[in-house]
Amino acid sequence: MQATLTLSLTILNPLGIVTTTLPPGVVGQPYSLQCQVTGGTSPYTWTATNLPAGLTCSTGGLISGTPTAAGTGDVVLTVVDANP
Repeated sequence: MQATLTLSLTILNPLGIVTTTLPPGVVGQPYSLQCQVTGGTSPYTWTATNLPAGLTCSTGGLISGTPTAAGTGDVVLTVVDANP
């Protein structure tokens, strides 16, 4: 006796962030940078923590705004794709 079953197997491209540096901004001047992703499956959802005062990150990966204070800090970018 024999049983056969055909199964679907999907191999995914690993998700990665292409953006590796953030250009400096100037207090009082508009800032805008579109973060880039590689691999994974869209749609992508972005978050950023520790952004300078006056800047935000959209869920589409756009860091924008007008910085309100000088300083240096480590921004943490996170992107999540549609794969569970």
